[in-house]
Amino acid sequence: GGIPVSSGIHLWMADTPKTRDRVEVIQSLESIKALQPKIVVPAHMVEGAPQGLDAVNFSINYLNSYEKAAKATKNATELSKLMQKQYPTLQSVDSLELGAKVVKGEMQWP
Repeated sequence: GGIPVSSGIHLWMADTPKTRDRVEVIQSLESIKALQPKIVVPAHMVEGAPQGLDAVNFSINYLNSYEKAAKATKNATELSKLMQKQYPTLQSVDSLELGAKVVKGEMQWP
C-alpha cells in the first residue's frame, strides 16, 4: 500500500493482502517515527482525528491488531467483526469489509 498513515478510520487493507505487505508498512511507519517529524498529516482521516505522531502510532497499533485478528479468524466476516469490536468508533467499515475479503482470499483486488 502507498498510504501508510490514516487516522479515525479503518485502514485500507486491500493493497496489503499478505503479512509481509503489512510488515513493510509497519517498517515504513517506524521509519517515519524515527525521523521525529513535527508534522504528519494522515492521507486518509476524519475531521478531528489525531494527526502527527499520534496518527503514526495509531496506524502501527491498528496494523498490529489487524495482523493478530487476521491470524485468529477463519473468514472475512469474522475478521471484520473482530476489528469492529476492537475499534468500535472508527469510520469506513465498508473499506474494512472489502479489505478483509481480500486478506482472507475471498476476493481478488487488482
